[in-house]
Amino acid sequence: MGRRCFRKIIAFFFIMTVFLDAFSALAACPLAEKYRRVDKEDSEAGLLYFCAVNFNDDDSQMKMADAYLNGKLGVQKDEMSAVYMYQLAAENGNAEAQVKLAELFQSFDTSPERRKKLKEYQKKLEKVSDNPDDFGGEIQHPYTLLLLASERPENKWYYPSLTRTPPERTMSLLTGYSITPEKRQAALKDASRWKTRKMLAMAKEVLSEKEYPDFEKRLKNKLTRTQAMNELKERMNIYIEKKQKKKVSSK
Repeated sequence: MGRRCFRKIIAFFFIMTVFLDAFSALAACPLAEKYRRVDKEDSEAGLLYFCAVNFNDDDSQMKMADAYLNGKLGVQKDEMSAVYMYQLAAENGNAEAQVKLAELFQSFDTSPERRKKLKEYQKKLEKVSDNPDDFGGEIQHPYTLLLLASERPENKWYYPSLTRTPPERTMSLLTGYSITPEKRQAALKDASRWKTRKMLAMAKEVLSEKEYPDFEKRLKNKLTRTQAMNELKERMNIYIEKKQKKKVSSK
């Protein structure tokens, strides 16, 4: 075998190694097949961040949140960035993210400095979000997040996340949570408001611009609410099925 041929083989295996490393990170991204042509080496964190932000993929969001929280994948430890990524996944209905975010918020109460950082972060979010009906990564009470995480999987059909099974520890965390009756009632209202807003947000994504106003109107009417929800559920099932197929085909 000639020296030139040997060098080509080595170069080929090097390129394939870079490609496969990048592809392993993109495998969690539903539309990864469009981005398999990697022109240059990129970090796993960079590709995961791309999928987390641009494709709103909760698997990638969870991996990036864990990376920021623990300083892994070559990124610096950053609690606020971890909060941001956990929030994105939580808003997608990822039960694990909802629990981790609740635990993280509780941990902030152990340090005045960390509480101050969280409040500053919340103020920034309020300035960015002009529309009060948009999520924008709003800060939720830990008990509210645990309520959302404990919701039965079959009732989470309007979330884009495929991670619908609540963690086993959720119910024990709820039972052992010390909270006043007034705050518990407020958390229940917040959870209900969250779910309604999320349903409307997903309706905007799966329905056409002409269909959405009619759905919103019927959802607010007690007489037509159930029928509107059932129709949206059928559309959401198709949406989730397509997403699952894309995820499987990209692996």
